[in-house]
Amino acid sequence: MTTPAANPTPAPTTSRWTFGRVAALAAMLMILPVVALFVTALVLAMVNAEGSAAFFSYLRDILIVAMCLQGVLVVVALAVLIVQVARFVNLLRSEARPLAEHARETLKTVRSTTQFVSEQAVEPIVSAKSWLTGIKTFFALMTNTRALVALFRSRKDRPS
Repeated sequence: MTTPAANPTPAPTTSRWTFGRVAALAAMLMILPVVALFVTALVLAMVNAEGSAAFFSYLRDILIVAMCLQGVLVVVALAVLIVQVARFVNLLRSEARPLAEHARETLKTVRSTTQFVSEQAVEPIVSAKSWLTGIKTFFALMTNTRALVALFRSRKDRPS
């Protein structure tokens, strides 16, 4: 009978897609169409100057319309951002202030509770403990004094 082999833990694999590679690929994908368009324009201008001029004026007009639409999109995005910021400020005013006031009230309650407990429980216990410690020390000194007096008398009574 054979026993199954233990499954070894797999070694951690490193991905081929590092940040540097992804950034380089994205840059290439953005630059490549521009370079291709430029090369195509040069070739078309060399082959047929009149036909390519009409094509590129048409392409220019389409790109201008696209840029205008992009500008409208940016303005709409800024308007949405301003509305969201205004809503956030309103939320802070309506929610954060009552929350801060509630926290202040809670802090006042904690302070008064701490003061009450200190005055009603801690101070009497501390004063009783100090009073008992004083009595204990007094009796310890008194018994110790008696022992010293007894020792002194015993030495005095003995002949030297």
